[in-house]
Amino acid sequence: MKGQLVLTGAVNDVTVKESQSSFLLLLLALLQTIFAGETLYSSEDGTPLSKRRKVSHVPRAKVATVRDLCLSIIITNDLLFDHFRDDFAQQLLRLHNPSLVEEVLWGRTAMMDHLPLFFTRGQAYVKAELHSALTKIHIGFDLWTSPNNYAYFAVTAHFVNNVGQHKSRLIAFNHMSSDHSGLNLSNNIYETLQQWDITSQVGVVVCDNASNNDTCVFALFKRLNPTMN
Repeated sequence: MKGQLVLTGAVNDVTVKESQSSFLLLLLALLQTIFAGETLYSSEDGTPLSKRRKVSHVPRAKVATVRDLCLSIIITNDLLFDHFRDDFAQQLLRLHNPSLVEEVLWGRTAMMDHLPLFFTRGQAYVKAELHSALTKIHIGFDLWTSPNNYAYFAVTAHFVNNVGQHKSRLIAFNHMSSDHSGLNLSNNIYETLQQWDITSQVGVVVCDNASNNDTCVFALFKRLNPTMN
C-alpha cells in the first residue's frame, strides 16, 4: 500500500533476520541524516552557529554540576567516557540548554582527567560523614573471586550520620594478591581504617564464620585495643 513501509522476505529465519537488520540500518541512517551535521549545531531558525566561542553567562557552578552528573552516569552505567559526545545525546542536551552544552567539555580525555578530582571530592565527603557519625562505625567485610580468578576484598562501614540517617558506605574494594590468611585480612582492614582515620570509632565487625575470619577479627581488635583479651 502506498505510504506504508512493508518488509517482505522468505520464511526462513536467516532471510527474515537479514531483512530486519537492513531495516534497522536504514532507520539509523535516516535518523543520522535528520539529526546530524548542522542540525545539531544550528540555531532554531537553521542558521549555523558561529565557530567563535561567545562570552558565556552560564554560572561555572552549574557547568561543574552538569559535568559531575554526566560523569556519574558514565561510571554507574559502565559507559564510554565520550558517551555524551554522541549526536543524539548532544541533541537532547541542546533542547534543554544550548548555552550550557557549549560550556561543558564532553570529550573522553576531559572526562578522564576530571575523574581523580571527582573521586577525591567524593572521598572527602564520605570521610566527613564518617567523622561526624552519631554512632560507632560498624564494619563488614568479605572476599569475592571474579570469573577470571582475581580475588577482591570489600570493606563496608555502617553508621548513623549526624542527621540521624542510617548509612552504608563502601570504603575499600582492593585486589588481594597475597594469600587469604586471617593476618593478611586483618592488615588490609586496619590499613583501610587508618586511611579513613576511623580506628577509634569502630564498633563491631560482621563477617561469615570462616576460620580465617575468626583469626582476622581477633588480630584486628588486638590492634585497635591492645588491652582487649
